[in-house]
Amino acid sequence: MYRIEDVPIFSNLSPSSLSKIKDKLYIKEYSKDSIVFYEGDFNRYLYILLEGKVKLYKTTPKGNQIHINRLIAPSL
Repeated sequence: MYRIEDVPIFSNLSPSSLSKIKDKLYIKEYSKDSIVFYEGDFNRYLYILLEGKVKLYKTTPKGNQIHINRLIAPSL
């Protein structure tokens, strides 16, 4: 079950504030090994990881990918 309250940055918000945020949420599920976005992409959204994990990579000038971080839910 997806609970925004489990994400640390939202955990101390009032029920009223949480309700306003929830009204604006769009939940999207990604399959394993999907690319969510590329480095340098313009993005209008804040991604909140509610379940699972995400690996972050940086592309070198030569085009090689370097693993720089792994996020585990709940996270931003």
